[in-house]
Amino acid sequence: MTRTTLFFAAAAILIPTTAAHAQAPCSLLTPDQIKAVVSVPVNPGTPGGTKDSPDCTWKDAKGEDRVYVSLKSRDTFNVTRAQMANTGRLASVTGVGEDAFFVTSPAGSTAYLYTLGKHHLLLLQANIPNASRQDNEAAEKALANEILPKL
Repeated sequence: MTRTTLFFAAAAILIPTTAAHAQAPCSLLTPDQIKAVVSVPVNPGTPGGTKDSPDCTWKDAKGEDRVYVSLKSRDTFNVTRAQMANTGRLASVTGVGEDAFFVTSPAGSTAYLYTLGKHHLLLLQANIPNASRQDNEAAEKALANEILPKL
């Protein structure tokens, strides 16, 4: 009886901790945080597909995607890095997460930031109107540094 009681007490303590790590992507950034980085007001984030989706997109008033966030399993980081290295568009990044890299788009000013946090692989893309790829990359790093402590 004592073991059963202790088991349920331990489970009750551990379950909220585990659930906190499965935070909804749309709760990771506010429209004000995004506006401060991309200089354009955005609407609240919209989950991709279902309410429990690991993806979230914030759009501006014109419906243009301004920030995209996706949470993946931490275990996929090395596989993703190896796959992206074959494209020739991978660049290592410092100053964000445990490890990180950008994958640039074949054309245009966008890049995707892949960064490793304690429990997740965070994929983030920022799209500042009329900005250079370097500006978008700086915005991605800034937003990732706001998200990672929450994961």
